[in-house]
Amino acid sequence: MPSRWLSLVIVLFWIGTLGWFGYRELWPYWATQEAPPFVIDLADEATPNNEVLWYVMRETGRGAPEEIGLARTFLTYSNSDDTFELTSELVDVRLQVMKMLTVRVPKMTNRYRVTRSGELRGVDAEGELNAMSLSAEASFSAKVQGDVMVRSARIKLPFSAATEPKLENVPAPRGSVLNPLHPVSRIKGLKPGRRWTMPVVNPLADVAEPVVNAALNQVKLLEKPVNIQLPENPKELYAEVLTEIAKIKFENEDQDCYVIEYRGQDREVAGRTYVRVSDGLVIRQEATTMSEKFYLERVAAKDKVRARSGHQSFQPKKKKS
Repeated sequence: MPSRWLSLVIVLFWIGTLGWFGYRELWPYWATQEAPPFVIDLADEATPNNEVLWYVMRETGRGAPEEIGLARTFLTYSNSDDTFELTSELVDVRLQVMKMLTVRVPKMTNRYRVTRSGELRGVDAEGELNAMSLSAEASFSAKVQGDVMVRSARIKLPFSAATEPKLENVPAPRGSVLNPLHPVSRIKGLKPGRRWTMPVVNPLADVAEPVVNAALNQVKLLEKPVNIQLPENPKELYAEVLTEIAKIKFENEDQDCYVIEYRGQDREVAGRTYVRVSDGLVIRQEATTMSEKFYLERVAAKDKVRARSGHQSFQPKKKKS
């Protein structure tokens, strides 16, 4: 049986994977008095068959980028309360974290519900991770109740029972949470040279630390209780629409794209969004973490069947005879 120290690797990888996905989706919001320099119209996008597929790519700087999985995003509208739910799923993600260890994420789902004006009403994240004969499951939830967000988490790791670390309520964010890092199909109204600062509001930002400590104490790696302090999340993100137009290959042609570049407080590039100039279509999302680049590359409509074919989670279930 794999050692308990391998459990530590799995815990940290799990948190890292969730962190990257959450970083891409749950960062900045706009205060209600500010006018964002872009337009995201959920009503226009909430049409039947609005699903978008994305190749999940990893670039380490050692050789060509590799496809490590598939993602899909879609939007649903609830007539009962006039809200929209944006859903993102990572499917069959495979990532080599050591020479002899490949970790697989069969499925990880993030959902967040917003009003027509973009105010947050709730966030849910859940997923599963496998490595060798070990597996881990986790779920997180944050729901707006009045002026606060009520949060909960559950994690099940190898060698331990499921644990539900206590998470404190936090103030509910005000104003629109929609931003170019969200898994939306189109972004309109971009103008080269525009810059803006976005406060970081992530309902799950401080979830990782209590979850990691609860999990590590469950598997009892050390005799004494473990209390790891993780780095603080940045307070602001600086965004700019670059003046240079980028060429991105899509549908077998080079597409002219605006580039929204995001920098942290250290001014290092943290990510980019590539938006087609002609119609606002989002073609690529990038995030840089730990000297590696991960990005989502949009799958052309004509390639969807082929993209699905290599991933079990997207295969139709066989009917029982």
